[in-house]
Amino acid sequence: ELEYQSSLELDEQTFEAVRRFPLATEITAHSRQELVGRLDHNYRHQRALFEKVLDVLAEEFEKIMRMQSLTGRATIRSVNPVFEQSEAVGIALDILIERGYHASLDVMRTRVPDYIEANQLAPAPEDSTPTAETIKTNLPTGN
Repeated sequence: ELEYQSSLELDEQTFEAVRRFPLATEITAHSRQELVGRLDHNYRHQRALFEKVLDVLAEEFEKIMRMQSLTGRATIRSVNPVFEQSEAVGIALDILIERGYHASLDVMRTRVPDYIEANQLAPAPEDSTPTAETIKTNLPTGN
């Protein structure tokens, strides 16, 4: 319907250019099957990592999510070493989505140089932190 509407409203050349990018419905059409496939694949082929991620979710994330549940949103910053593996981040997001949360990821990385000249040394800011993976979760409100 949206594509039909766009084809009527947009100039033909503009419409042809824009339609190179898929509609949201096209992207989400099979997303549930893909999610299930990723979860099953990761559980079968990376079981140890999968279990570590579940442990982090239960031990670190759940408490924060419960404390912030009435707000409908929880922002969790983790420096847990398990998230140094990019697969772990994907597994965490997939588990949260599977359990009904609307999760997104914001990766903040601090670059650590291999070499610093002595005349370039400066004190680190007090709020500097190592790599932090931020997973934002919208919590179901029971509606």
